[in-house]
Formats: sequence, structure tokens, C-alpha cells
Amino acid sequence: MSAEYISPEKREHMPLEPPDQLLIIANPVSANAIRGKRLITDLLQAHPEATVDVYPTSPHGREVNQQRLLDLLQERVSPNDPDAKNLWIVLATGDGTIRDVAEALQHADDAIRNVPILPLAAGNGNDFTSMAHSLVGKYAPGAIMKRAHLQPVYPLSCTVQYAGKKPEQRIGLGYITFGATARAAKKIDKNMPRDENDHSKNILYKFQRIAREKTLAARSVLNTPMFEIEEVGEQRYMLDRIFANGNRMAKHFRLPGRLEHNTFHDIQIHTDTFWATAINAGKLACGLLKGEEIVGGKKVSFTTLSPTMMQLDGESFSLKPQAHITVTTAEHPLNIVRLV
Repeated sequence: MSAEYISPEKREHMPLEPPDQLLIIANPVSANAIRGKRLITDLLQAHPEATVDVYPTSPHGREVNQQRLLDLLQERVSPNDPDAKNLWIVLATGDGTIRDVAEALQHADDAIRNVPILPLAAGNGNDFTSMAHSLVGKYAPGAIMKRAHLQPVYPLSCTVQYAGKKPEQRIGLGYITFGATARAAKKIDKNMPRDENDHSKNILYKFQRIAREKTLAARSVLNTPMFEIEEVGEQRYMLDRIFANGNRMAKHFRLPGRLEHNTFHDIQIHTDTFWATAINAGKLACGLLKGEEIVGGKKVSFTTLSPTMMQLDGESFSLKPQAHITVTTAEHPLNIVRLV
């Protein structure tokens, strides 16, 4: 039996009653797993009557975790309850695991896809959680649960295809980048240590960590070569290309997108001189680096002609030449529990 689909327009800002069930996915090896445990405790104190199931992510990879999530939801969601209002998915993880969940739900039926998702800030960047909740909801979700409402959010969808091979489709929650920023994210991920303690109140530690991240990023960007693409029959060189449907990247940068809008922005940087790179970095930090706004549903396609890097919400991958790239908004929205 197929569930009745609830359109994003009808669900937007619908007030939420406390859920009867909380399905909590926690990543024990995320950058701020200790803080994730504290946030879960804060949430449970706000919902003492809820039935709670906690599942740690598996070390066996993205596809294993995605399938297990779908199996868990299949056991709990009835096709006769299309609103799925009595169950929330709580993600005490970083942006990467939240993105994995978003990818899994794109292939689920309507009833499962309608389940509300509450992200908690247990990773390093926590860009998506920060955009959804602001600082108060990010660090003390239980304190403002009465303000919780649903917000349909359309992630970005990126398809990568090489000639003769099956296309791979990936999701970006707030941004997808190619070139310098993707290379910088890889450098930071490789060289920054994991936090084993909760440093949320240690200002000196935060300052030192931010300074090190910025130094690594700056060195990486300045050493990144231009990459070549072909788009609409024209060949061009780029230092960086950013597709953004959110307004935050890597904790410190401000993008022109908005989660509540079904649009995304295409930002292109075509020069790699020192001063131009410094000026663009400053504009990015202040939210002044603008791009072309693309209406949701439209596609942007290009083909790489040289090797480069691709980034999805802080996670980077290598791309070979002749990778055909298509970026658009995902077919289905996520029903995010926002606390602001």
C-alpha cells in the first residue's frame, strides 16, 4: 500500500508534537563524539516518555550503514501513517553521516522519506546542524524543543559518470565544490587530529584549532593548480567551483544559499594569483562571494579535462579527466526538524 505524499508546502513550519519514538544514530568515532553523547542526554531529558533506540554507526562503510537505517525504518514506519509523526531520526554525527542518511532516504518510499530528521552537532564542521538550529539549538537542543518545526530541505545532487561506467550519484547537504576548496578539505581531514574530549568551553583550544585549520587550508589553496573543464562546448580553466544551497561552509565561510530555498548558487573562480586568491577568500569569509542563482530542478553539467578534487560537505574525492559532472537539486526533500 502506497503512503499519501505530504507536499513540502503543506509540511513547512508545521508544529511538531513530542515524538513517541526516537531512533538515534550515533557515530562513536566522529570528531566530537563526546559532545554528541552530551547532546543526546540533553534531548532525552526533554523527552523522558519517548521510546529510545540508539544505534552506533558501523565501521564497515557508508552502504552498510545506509541499508541498516532503511531496515530499521521499515520495521518502525507503517505505510498507513504517511506523516510518520510519532518517530524522529536523531543523528548525533557529523555532516558526513547526515549526508549518508540523506542519500539513503532518496531511494526510500514516501512513508519512510517523511520521517523527521533531527541533526545534532557531533562532528567537526557541523555546517548543516548550525544552519538548521543556530548556536542555541546546536548546543542545547532540549532547551528549545517547543519551537521545533519541520522544514523541507532540498539537498544538492551530483552525478559523476565516466564513459562506459555506471553513474554514481551523491548528495551534498549544503555545498559541493571542485578544485581548491576540495583539496583544502582533504588536507585538513588528513592532518587535523580527532578530538577525544569535549572542548566546547575551552576557548584557547578552539582558537588554536581554528588557526591550524586556516593555515592548512591557506597553504593548500595556494598550491592548488588550476583545472580544466569543458562546458557547453567551451573549454575553460578554474581554480575553484562551488555549488551552494546553504549559507555556511567549513565553519568559517559564508555562502549565498539558504536551506529553506529550492535554489542553489554556482560560484566560479578563474584566477590563481596570490592577491586574487586572498581577496576571494576574504569575500568568502564575509559572505560577499556571489554566483549565479540556479532555480531548483535545473541542471549544470560539465566534463573535467584534467585531474581535480571534488568535495561533498567536507569530504573530498579525486576526479580523473573525462568525468562528466551533473549538479542539480535532489528529487525529494528532507524533512528536517529545525529548532529556530
